[in-house]
Amino acid sequence: AKTTLPAPDVTTTVVVIVPTTTMMQATTTAGTVATTPNATPSLTSAEDIRNHFLDVAYTSTNRLERLDYDADKPRLVISVVSAGENDVALIERTARDFNEASPTVKLSENIKESGSGDIQIKFLPQDGLSAIELDDVTESGVFSELLTRRELFQGNVPAAKILRGTIYLNANLKGAARDHVIVRSLMYQMGLTGESTKFADSVFYAGENTNTDLTTVDKKIITMLYADEFENGMTMEELRKVIYLPCFRNNI
Repeated sequence: AKTTLPAPDVTTTVVVIVPTTTMMQATTTAGTVATTPNATPSLTSAEDIRNHFLDVAYTSTNRLERLDYDADKPRLVISVVSAGENDVALIERTARDFNEASPTVKLSENIKESGSGDIQIKFLPQDGLSAIELDDVTESGVFSELLTRRELFQGNVPAAKILRGTIYLNANLKGAARDHVIVRSLMYQMGLTGESTKFADSVFYAGENTNTDLTTVDKKIITMLYADEFENGMTMEELRKVIYLPCFRNNI
């Protein structure tokens, strides 16, 4: 939700209100992949959610890298190359979860298995993925918004290479590792470029991670990132005009 604060004589500041939520706090055991939620639910504060937002949507690039809403293209089309049935089903589910959270930009939930799309997901053998030089690849699609190119790893294994409009995925990955990389890469394409150490059940958790379900807190930061008040390229100074950021985050 958003409210307009009483303005001085000239300026008006729009503040994005960060709600609290009750959720299961998760923990991890060193050397394992699985996460185990605590038995007692705890209140996740607005501060926790705000920090999760900054960690995942801002800190890694020092700017927002979301896709901006275009009224002429209300839903972005995803196309896949060499994807399996389970891959397509997972992408559809992730698009649906993203759409439930985003108040503006939406993803088509009908995944194209041929032809072009606004976002292309290409599954390649690991050798083929390793041969791609991110600095040399030409961006695809119609997007003009900034996105930092990045290679993702699952453990020590090359998992994905991402640039605006295209995601290259390691087709050799199997099971939970493959599923996590699919979800994480698509969310990276949507501007969720960072990691968090706070929530072990988050798709964006910085430790060992095979999570595939966007948590309640993950969805809240998608809602924040895709609010009307935000846009691609916003800096910390610009963010502070629309979201309350305490002094302890001044060093970002």
